[in-house]
Amino acid sequence: MVETVTKRDDNITQVATAPVVSKKVVTQAAPAVSVEENYLNLNFSKIVSAINEAKFYPRRARRLHIEGIVKIKFLLKCNKSVKIISVHCQKRFLKKATIKIIKDASSEFPKPPKDIEISVPIEFKLRD
Repeated sequence: MVETVTKRDDNITQVATAPVVSKKVVTQAAPAVSVEENYLNLNFSKIVSAINEAKFYPRRARRLHIEGIVKIKFLLKCNKSVKIISVHCQKRFLKKATIKIIKDASSEFPKPPKDIEISVPIEFKLRD
């Protein structure tokens, strides 16, 4: 909005205008993809493959007909080592097996550019 001020002095008319404040048009660029998201987009299928190759069904769990889904969250470090953050499962045989599977499979995971937290469900199901 421009404000105009008119001043009359001895038959001379001076017109002064208030300074115009320019409004910057802010355009939003596409949101930047984080390093973690980029790594997971490129390598999640490789991680799942490595887990499936290392996967085993604990003998005792098979014998007792124990099935379930174990949700595990771990930190994959730059040196490809793994730190287990949490394991959600009520059946301890499956819980222990899942931790071993992740640790064994981690040597096959692609090396991340920085430490990345990953959550994966692992299903243990006996054949019908």
